[in-house]
Amino acid sequence: MLETELELQIWSLAAQVYGPKLESFVSQARNHYRRRPGLDDPTRIYQTSMESSAFQALVRAFIANDHSGFCLENGYIEMRSALRWHLSRRLQQMLIEDQHATDAMRDNYFSADLGL
Repeated sequence: MLETELELQIWSLAAQVYGPKLESFVSQARNHYRRRPGLDDPTRIYQTSMESSAFQALVRAFIANDHSGFCLENGYIEMRSALRWHLSRRLQQMLIEDQHATDAMRDNYFSADLGL
């Protein structure tokens, strides 16, 4: 499974499981993010690639926090790769803790912890 496919599954499942609470969870994850010195590649998340509710929760969380590290364009959000990884990783952790994650999500999470 490609990393981006898994990421989109994480966002979709989180939108289904957490519903309207997803926005606050994303905001909390965003607030705990600390950028490391150096440059990260910019990445795009397209609205068509994930559930509308997940995309809208992400947009609202960034707008509410007045975050300057992302760019909202027509149909996509652009952000740095480290921030994108941090948000997906936090949602993945929450899904695992709440016992909603798929086997692939669990395997990916724990293999990253082990450095595999």
